[in-house]
Amino acid sequence: MTTSVASTPRCFISYARENQTHADWVLRLAEALSARKLGIRIDQLHCPIATDLPTFMEREVEAARHVLLVCTNEYMARWSGSGSGVAYEAALMKGELMHGLAATDKYIPLLRSGDVASAVPKPLRGSYYLDLRDESRLDDRIDELAQRLLSGTSSAELAAGESARSPIAVLIPRFPGPAFRENFDADDTDSNARESYRRLWCLGQEGHWYGQIRDGVYRMSNSTGPGEIRYSYLGFEAEAGAAPDAANHDVSVDVWIEPSAHDSYSGAGLLYRYNREQRTYMALVIAPDSQGTAQVALVSRDRNEHQFFRLAQLRQPPTKPISLRMMSFAGLIKVWVDGRPIGSYPPLNHITGDAGLITMSLGTFCFDNFAVLPAPLRLEDVR
Repeated sequence: MTTSVASTPRCFISYARENQTHADWVLRLAEALSARKLGIRIDQLHCPIATDLPTFMEREVEAARHVLLVCTNEYMARWSGSGSGVAYEAALMKGELMHGLAATDKYIPLLRSGDVASAVPKPLRGSYYLDLRDESRLDDRIDELAQRLLSGTSSAELAAGESARSPIAVLIPRFPGPAFRENFDADDTDSNARESYRRLWCLGQEGHWYGQIRDGVYRMSNSTGPGEIRYSYLGFEAEAGAAPDAANHDVSVDVWIEPSAHDSYSGAGLLYRYNREQRTYMALVIAPDSQGTAQVALVSRDRNEHQFFRLAQLRQPPTKPISLRMMSFAGLIKVWVDGRPIGSYPPLNHITGDAGLITMSLGTFCFDNFAVLPAPLRLEDVR
């Protein structure tokens, strides 16, 4: 399996508002990283007036795949003190570190001024950090940081402390060739399989989601984050004359929902024509209804608006595997459920994009036999 973690990494920037010049510099850093396709979160852009600050900080630190600490002598002083936002965030981070609740690469120091001994918090001095003190090399360093967060590889050397930590996972995949299949045959307890799996699939705790691969099944659970959505998507290297995405591919998966707490937004299935820049997509999902049976819905996300189109009411419960399939043909999105054609639907504003899996809100969602294949040239060739 030559895959990578597919969702854009959510990154929260923790810093000290020591003066307006520094706050402006941090904002420019956030904008530069956002322009490089990272999911940056920062109080100046995402914390509206009258927001409860402790709740905002708790939510951001917990939900972030990475927390980027802009380290200065003042940041270190506030980290070690009390009564400031930095001190509150420090308490949250220390708690995660002490109880092993954070991935080893979650917290990344960015050294803006001072030195490691005076500016970087003690728990992180043995980890990788990035030196941003030289303004003449700042753009290169920002490129380096973005590259590590997005691809897990590095062409330049990061400054390192006394001990190395695990490399940051690859987050935006590119695959040579036109097809991808995953049957989850090996458990994630196998060290070789885990290294391959973890580049794309959620393994262990990531925010509200917990993922594992056992007995040929990929399970994603969320019991604490109603409304939270997690998606994994694949990209394909363009061949000569071909589109560099999976917009017209034949995408399929077997999906079911284990008995567990869920809400009216719970569902799981296929992600289709996911646009990385605009965060728009279509999805074909199954969802439990109030009668204990499964319903099939087509979801369209256009900017910040979701639309749900109920396609079919199944006679079986959602706890049994249901085969979902989507492909584009003759300008329409064609849908199959358990091998039966359900209908053809206009793509709305979703013209291009990648394909993958989506899980929505509360529940335990299971997947098997995921495939992204070139669509047949003729509809009569569909098997």
